[in-house]
Order: sequence, then structure tokens, then C-alpha cells
Amino acid sequence: MQVRTVKRKDILAKRSSRSKYSKVYEYLDKLVEDGEAVQVIYDAKKELNSIRNLVYKYNAKYGTKVKSFSNPDEKTIYFYKGSMQ
Repeated sequence: MQVRTVKRKDILAKRSSRSKYSKVYEYLDKLVEDGEAVQVIYDAKKELNSIRNLVYKYNAKYGTKVKSFSNPDEKTIYFYKGSMQ
């Protein structure tokens, strides 16, 4: 019997259910350089970290430079491409 080893990075796993952050992905795809920002409201610090991790992975996967800034008082984070004006 022959066994072929495949690296994990070569396997694309698809989840059967949609992520609760799938809408964030859709809006990240629509961002344009020096255009409007995407506003995301979060409930807890843990959720903020999850959203940021999602954007870091998005940047790594597509080679983009989506940046963010947050307003902790209003529990809001903004994502944009380009420079802040």
C-alpha cells in the first residue's frame, strides 16, 4: 500500500454553516482605497478580538492592507483601506 502525505495548507476546508461574520467579509471585499470605512459594532472585548483576527487573516489571504481603528466608548470598530483623513 502506498501512502501519500499531503500538507495541511494544501487542503481547503469548507464549513457547511456560514460564519456569523460572513457579512464583514462581504463588506471588506467592497472597500476601496481612500473610500468609505466599514463600521462594526461589537458587544464584548472577545468579539472585538475575533473581528480583528478575521481581518488579519483576510489581509494575509488576499494581500490587502485593510486597517482599523476603534472607539471603545461606543464599542465600535472601523475598517478602511488607505490613509485616514
